[in-house]
Amino acid sequence: MSLQEEIKKIQDALGISVEDTIKYFGKSLTANDTLKFINENNPLANISPYPKYSLEKTSKSYIYRFDVPDVKKSELQVLEKDNMLIVRGNRNLKNSEDGSAYLHSEIKTGPFERKVNLEFDADDNFSAKLESGLLVVTVPIYVTESDEENGESEIPIE
Repeated sequence: MSLQEEIKKIQDALGISVEDTIKYFGKSLTANDTLKFINENNPLANISPYPKYSLEKTSKSYIYRFDVPDVKKSELQVLEKDNMLIVRGNRNLKNSEDGSAYLHSEIKTGPFERKVNLEFDADDNFSAKLESGLLVVTVPIYVTESDEENGESEIPIE
C-alpha cells in the first residue's frame, strides 16, 4: 500500500480532513510526498479564490477591482487588518419565478471572504465604491498610523 493510500485509510477511519492529516502526520512525510498527497486528495486544490480581482498601481495609490456581480452593497464588507485587505460578502441568486428551481448552476453563491496581502506601505485612508458589479478599493500609498484600538479599520463603501 502506498503512503498516500495509508494516509487516506487513516484519514477515513478517523474522519479527519486533509489539513488535519497533514497537521498530525506532515512531519513524517517528505515535502514531495506532502505536495503530491495534497494535490491528489484535496478537492479544493484547483478551485480559484473568489472574488477574483485586478490590481492597478497609479502614482498615488493602488486600485483593487473585485468582481462581485449580483452582490448588494448591504451584503459587502471591506476591512483592513494587519496589513491585509479583506473583502467579505454574500451572493444570493433569486429564482426568476415563484415555484421555479435551479436545475444547474455554475455561478458561485453564498458567503465569501477574500484576503489580499498589502505588500506595500499604505495610508489608512482607504476608499471603496461599488460600481456595476465591481468593488473598487483605492489604497493610498502614503503611510500614517492607525488610531484603531484593535488594528482593524472598516472601510465604508460609497
